[in-house]
Amino acid sequence: SKNMYFAGQFNNAPAMADAISAAKVSALGSVIDFLGVKIKVDVKSVISRTRLNANEDVANNFIQDFKKKGGAQIEGYTIDQTYIKEKKRYESGTWKSYVDAAILLKYPKSLLEEEKERIAAQNRQKRTDGESAITAAEDFKKTGKVANAISEYIKAAGLCAETKDAEPVGQDALARLTTVVGMLKIKGDGSTALNADGGLDSPLRVSASYQKTTGNALVPDLQLTAKFTKGEGECGSVITTDETGAALLPVRKVA
Repeated sequence: SKNMYFAGQFNNAPAMADAISAAKVSALGSVIDFLGVKIKVDVKSVISRTRLNANEDVANNFIQDFKKKGGAQIEGYTIDQTYIKEKKRYESGTWKSYVDAAILLKYPKSLLEEEKERIAAQNRQKRTDGESAITAAEDFKKTGKVANAISEYIKAAGLCAETKDAEPVGQDALARLTTVVGMLKIKGDGSTALNADGGLDSPLRVSASYQKTTGNALVPDLQLTAKFTKGEGECGSVITTDETGAALLPVRKVA
């Protein structure tokens, strides 16, 4: 056969447009899975978008959003068959209408085979780049550059997050990252005296160290995000440790 077919369905939609949009995106999700891209297709969210934008081509927008994220090229389909079933249910003292829909999308086989090979090559490159990032992270860790190691682990995990063939590499990166982060020790020191504006008189001194078998090592160039865990107030949201492994955190208001 010169064509390939992908089915999608959605039941109990509140209107026909909702059911058709959701069924079409469900079928597109099967196409994406066939091409080897790991992504979760939230069909129910399609209904919300359809109801808010009655004239919007939700399926086409789904394709464009997916492409912007670096996904597969999934245009080129035609709707081969559509099945609609309208029904009513008696609920809470009144009759309510619902719609079931099923759709069969038809794609040229040559188009999908070409795209599948392109995705496979892309996935192989992501896996290679992810493995290289892990190697770089391990080298940074050995030389005490913990912040650089963390960045490389995050890079590896991001590269492999939505790639089936590279997923084990991403999981390995996350496991290593979790271990490193678990060995970080973040400490804050400073006066708690308030100024006239309700903030701290002087910034808090935040220090970062890394637990090693030979003792704790300071961690320079580490980016930290600060927020209140109890109460409310205003403080610098992002700080970066200096060469001594310390950073100053201004607290402008405490409530």
